[in-house]
Amino acid sequence: EQYDKSLENMSKVSNDIFLIKYDVKNISLKCCYELDYFDNAFEIIDSYKHFLSNNNKVTEEREIWHYNFISFTNKLLKIKLAPQNERGFMVKEFIKKFNETEKISSRTWLQMKIEAIQNYKPAHL
Repeated sequence: EQYDKSLENMSKVSNDIFLIKYDVKNISLKCCYELDYFDNAFEIIDSYKHFLSNNNKVTEEREIWHYNFISFTNKLLKIKLAPQNERGFMVKEFIKKFNETEKISSRTWLQMKIEAIQNYKPAHL
């Protein structure tokens, strides 16, 4: 799991091919999440939202899939940053909305991340 190296490589990828932009943004966001680079992740989310809203080359259907991915990743980041005593409620809300939403890019990755948060036990307990 070489997330730093992946981030470095993502910065070198040419974004000339339109569809690659989505992959680069998705991978970069996932790497920042894994590395707890919260500020960078929130910056990527913000730029990704602008990219989606200003882009007329993608179908509305595909836009929904990507927007849902960044929305749920944003929620995961907030859960990670939340005090331990607030996480339980946030996780339940996340799971409820997640299960109600059909169109999500990287669904399996998101499921793995919420399961990891659910199974996390602080070292001092």
